[in-house]
Amino acid sequence: MAKRLMEEARNVFRAHHYSYRTEVTYLKWIKRFIKYHDNRPPRELGPAEIQAFLTDLATRGKDRLTILPESLIPHLEQQLDVVRGLLARDRERGREGVSMPDAIGRKYVNAGLSWRWQYIFPSRKYAFIRSNMGRRRHHSHPSGQCLTQLQAPAMQQHGRACFEV
Repeated sequence: MAKRLMEEARNVFRAHHYSYRTEVTYLKWIKRFIKYHDNRPPRELGPAEIQAFLTDLATRGKDRLTILPESLIPHLEQQLDVVRGLLARDRERGREGVSMPDAIGRKYVNAGLSWRWQYIFPSRKYAFIRSNMGRRRHHSHPSGQCLTQLQAPAMQQHGRACFEV
């Protein structure tokens, strides 16, 4: 049963030209989901079982649990407002938005101007992106300078950094 499901899933992924790494990852998630439900036949599993699996991941698992000190939330919200302002300006000026992975940029042409693809710490300047021959906004330097600036008020309050770069 499960072998047939995995083979069918693999065929679908390949028909849609998913990358090999994506295929392997998705197959692992399918196996994990089935195993979580004691190897019950997949046709017996529905929305309630999906909800239970995702709830377990979020509450017990380590996949999506993130601790953010409450003292940083106002500063993070302020940074997101800055990003919204940059995005609005980019749209007004007819810019291309943030740099995108090549395949996603080709598939979703306007994704660079979509809120969900914006960097939390974007560069203030545009860079020439050779792969698409365009000027796009990239993320800030990986040194974490912007993150350090976000941490500064919390460090003053607590006397230490709340999270590491």
